[in-house]
Amino acid sequence: MFAGISYYRLKQTDKNGTDTYSDIAAVNNEIENVIFTIFPNPSDGKVNVTVSGMEGKTTSISITEMSGKEIYLTEKTISNNNETIIIDAENKIAEGTYLMRLVANNKEYDRKIIIIK
Repeated sequence: MFAGISYYRLKQTDKNGTDTYSDIAAVNNEIENVIFTIFPNPSDGKVNVTVSGMEGKTTSISITEMSGKEIYLTEKTISNNNETIIIDAENKIAEGTYLMRLVANNKEYDRKIIIIK
């Protein structure tokens, strides 16, 4: 994707060679400076989550099973750039692949995390 507004339309070619075009659609691709990293990954359940670009924002961080069942949730107000939040869910999470989601400003940021014991 390109940053800013991109314009798209579809072209359909029939079997007889006739071309038909859709209406033009404008798509605004806003690029944010939000960085959400997880370390280590794979992990034993103790995870460092580094968040930047969210200073002063209240965030929630959840861990869900791939089925969608939430198994961990915490909220935190990010006080500085590149803040690291320590998640200690070692005794709450079994081995497997999970989705870690950070929610702030009505936007969601997802990362896959693997737990090994």
